Amino acid sequence: MPALHVLGVAWLLAAHGASKGVWRWQRTALGAAVQRVLVVGDADFSFAAGLQRVLAASGRPVELIATGYEPERGLDERFPRAREHLAFLRASGARVEHGVDATRLPERFAPGSACRIIYNFPHVVGKSNLRRNRDLLRDFLRATTSVLAPGGDVCVALCEGQGGTSLERAPCDWAMTWQATVQANRAAHVLVDAVPWAEMAVEGYAPCRAKGSAESAFSLSFELGEGALVHIFAPAHAAAERGVSCADGPLYLHELQLARSAVGSSALSAAELLRFVEPVVGRNLARAVHHRETYDHPSLFGAGRTCDRFELVYQAAHGVLSRDEVDALWVRVEAALDAQLAARGDGACLAKRKHAGVRASRALGAADVVASSNAARASREPPALCDLDEVGRLAAAAARRAAAPNLSAAERSSGDAAADAAGSAAALRLDGTEGGVESVALARRCLQPLWH
Repeated sequence: MPALHVLGVAWLLAAHGASKGVWRWQRTALGAAVQRVLVVGDADFSFAAGLQRVLAASGRPVELIATGYEPERGLDERFPRAREHLAFLRASGARVEHGVDATRLPERFAPGSACRIIYNFPHVVGKSNLRRNRDLLRDFLRATTSVLAPGGDVCVALCEGQGGTSLERAPCDWAMTWQATVQANRAAHVLVDAVPWAEMAVEGYAPCRAKGSAESAFSLSFELGEGALVHIFAPAHAAAERGVSCADGPLYLHELQLARSAVGSSALSAAELLRFVEPVVGRNLARAVHHRETYDHPSLFGAGRTCDRFELVYQAAHGVLSRDEVDALWVRVEAALDAQLAARGDGACLAKRKHAGVRASRALGAADVVASSNAARASREPPALCDLDEVGRLAAAAARRAAAPNLSAAERSSGDAAADAAGSAAALRLDGTEGGVESVALARRCLQPLWH
């Protein structure tokens, strides 16, 4: 069974019990640092009950806090076995709480009160869409920032294809996923790794959720299949301090058409283009540049002109790039390249040429990248960067303030904007761009109205 290293702590689960069919955490897997586990969104408390049995069998004094979103009153009508699970949890010493909103954890739990937070198969109640579920994942991760103890991590189980990472068993349309790495970035977290759901499954757990409103008397059970994954996240500043990289982030393809200055002139090489692009976007964001084809444009500037099509691949080395951030990079690159070529008289950067995926950055699978610029970067000194400790403080402060009760709409908006800015700063800070400094400044400005 593969070992999973999260923030330098080995986290793995024992092999399947041959006789009883029970997955058990190995005694050493819990580690001395894990003293309290918080489970959120457990509809009928079946996962918490199974986990409590595993923890008891491990012999470690780990405290379990089991929570659900639904109020306790009427819970057994919606989930028939809930009463049984609750009775077991309370009898075994677990702490049980009801009416806990996973996106507002700081309202119920003190800072640093959980070493590990688990949320299995989150889903917006009722008819939902991708945006609402992405927001749920982002807001949950943001809410964990202050509740996590130092060195803590967050485990989120998602059905096959929902996470949208390259770790999925089968290829999926990234645009139709929850884009887990992007939501983590917006919450100032990074995806550390992902493991099969079977490695965290416990006996007796049957995933279910309320069907329709919270008052509905029905519940919905669903099959997980073999491709469900447990995604492990950690706050970006904590991961960076321990040298843990983001396990997976979307790759983006930016297609460029460059017109040569004159008939018979030589093409700009991929290496030359990479050397130009890296200072514009940050040395750790330009993953690779490929020269794809040379073609003759029949009517460019009133006459035939030879053009070259390049593909630039963007990916953050530690954080995660969102689509909006990549689109901004794309605009900067084209503007800077056009100005540079015009000044040198070497040609022009064409705004667009209709081709598959032209003009819009699009997510790629890892197999699309066949070269990297690591060798070109090896001898360079990293630039001056913003203070990563401040990024962490801003992210935590923003998460606490955005989730605080009795805020006005304007104050809550400022808190959300500050948290987004801090998340961007964490990613950009790690990748060596000036945008990290700018994002920290933005986070400060957004938080200023909230200080007392």
